[in-house]
Amino acid sequence: MEQTEYGEEDKKRKKKSRKKNTKLRGIVKILICVGILYVLMYGFATLGFAVSMYFCPGRLEVITEIFGNVGIGLTALIACFMLRSETGERLRDVVTFRDFRFSLVIAVTLAGWSLGEVCDHLMGLILSDHMTIVPDVNSMDGIVGVISAVICAPIFEELIFRFSFMGLLKKNSGMVFTILVTTFVFAAGHFYNVQGTGNVFMGTVLAAYVYYKTENILYTMCEHAIHNGLCYIPLENVKFLGVDVYYEKNGFILAGWPWFLCNLAVLCLTMAWLAWFFRFSGWKRKQELKGLSDEEILES
Repeated sequence: MEQTEYGEEDKKRKKKSRKKNTKLRGIVKILICVGILYVLMYGFATLGFAVSMYFCPGRLEVITEIFGNVGIGLTALIACFMLRSETGERLRDVVTFRDFRFSLVIAVTLAGWSLGEVCDHLMGLILSDHMTIVPDVNSMDGIVGVISAVICAPIFEELIFRFSFMGLLKKNSGMVFTILVTTFVFAAGHFYNVQGTGNVFMGTVLAAYVYYKTENILYTMCEHAIHNGLCYIPLENVKFLGVDVYYEKNGFILAGWPWFLCNLAVLCLTMAWLAWFFRFSGWKRKQELKGLSDEEILES
């Protein structure tokens, strides 16, 4: 009897050790992939800079941007292969239009945007009295910049950070650990200034949660594309209910009170809808039954 109990405990210890080693291996592969990303992205961007300086100096930013996207695309390809070799997961497993809910895309987009606006304002209110920052400027103008932000970035970055990085961790780690690790890595790669990076971090937590729950990369790709497209709207030149949408204080961008209250209301409503969707709607039951045979569905 004692030998049996000892054997069971030994199996549990070995299983826990394997799980820990797999989690550590996943983190190491993520760090390797991040290194590859920066080497390829900046390497190709430098190559593009050299090519444009030699052949067409007037197209410097355009060619550099194109070459940089090639580097990110290659990184996405490498990350997908790394995930396949580690877990066997394939891209087609997380790309499906079956039971696709565009209402979820809208809700996540509104929630992510309003969450960023609310966090930006509160962060600005607190930090602007104690420090000064350089305002972030969107330099990705022109058709190439728009294509890069609205098409290339949503596809390549979601494949790298959501599909690959989360895939390397989620099978042997909890949801919170998986989301926070990949979110920190994503936010670190989008360091604009303190306020901008905080905005990215909060929005990425939400996007990572949605992907973790749906296991469908199309939701976060669509949200990412729409969000980046909305960033091109010049809201700094707009008034909302007679008050400027944004104003600046020591480099921080703060929201006028009508715009802030509007975003706070949208955030509360969309978060309530998302909570209902993931916990109480029929979608949850469909996810539980996904992949089961007819006999197993009847038994359940």
